[in-house]
Amino acid sequence: MKKAGLLLVSLALLTGCTSKVYSSNMELGKDQLKDGHYQEASEAFSKAFKDNRTNEAKELMKASKYMEEGTKAFNEGDFKVSVSFFKKVLDMKAEQQEDKDLKKEAKDWMEKGVLADKQSTELKAKLSDGLTALNQKKFDEASKQFQEVAEKSADPALKEEANALIKQAADQKQAYSKTASIKPSEEKNDSVKEQAGSKEKNDSQDGSKEEEQKEPAAEVPKEKEDPAPKPNEPEPSAGKKNDDKHGQTAKSLTHSEAEKLVKSFLHMENSSNIKAQYDHDADNGDYIIHVFEVVIDNPKTKEGHTATWGWYGVDPKTKKVYEAI
Repeated sequence: MKKAGLLLVSLALLTGCTSKVYSSNMELGKDQLKDGHYQEASEAFSKAFKDNRTNEAKELMKASKYMEEGTKAFNEGDFKVSVSFFKKVLDMKAEQQEDKDLKKEAKDWMEKGVLADKQSTELKAKLSDGLTALNQKKFDEASKQFQEVAEKSADPALKEEANALIKQAADQKQAYSKTASIKPSEEKNDSVKEQAGSKEKNDSQDGSKEEEQKEPAAEVPKEKEDPAPKPNEPEPSAGKKNDDKHGQTAKSLTHSEAEKLVKSFLHMENSSNIKAQYDHDADNGDYIIHVFEVVIDNPKTKEGHTATWGWYGVDPKTKKVYEAI
């Protein structure tokens, strides 16, 4: 009898302790739910369920876990996944007041997730439009598109990409404006020298004509007159024509050949992702080559963007390659 009594007392004490731990964890879990701390609430309800496997603890443990996973997916920009977790909460039976409160929160979160997913699709399209504008040298338009994505996106990864592209657009705009005015002073000096030389030559020719006009025609013996030029002999200006022709053929380097020279200069002939592309002629006639990398963001769709490596100039006469910036 004594042994049976001791056993009953022990069971009573154990039951009391278990009930106290259960109640404490359930109370903690409900407090955490009110503050929106779904992970802490889920852990508290899980401990309560281990102590006393009640239906209330089980339902609140599942609901808070769904809310934890849903909000985590939303904050990571995976809106479709977040919506699926919130829908699970809405599909559960609401027997307790806490369940009803969670359903209301889940509905609000699900609506935010659906809206964010739709907005994310639209912003990704804007990002793609911005990349197209950037490749077409429409730097202001591209920057505007990237800025809108950065300001509106709830997806942290998309926001980060947009901010990086804003900087890239600004850098490319600055680099492009510099390449448009490479060596302008040298070209101006060459032009001045050419004009001075031409004027000197014309003055010399005019002086010779004046001297010829001053000499009397009768004083030139007829038998000593210069013979008429033969048909096959070049005219006096033929030398100048040959010089002009040489000047035209001197710039015989094609854009494609210039691109190859730059790739060779950078030792990237075998790189498939690094591109060298003719962009425009500088003021002094040199070819400006844009070197960039094609970055694939999505291997499945082949979508991506370009990252500028630099701008290089090629002298079409000497085939010299130099860094334009």
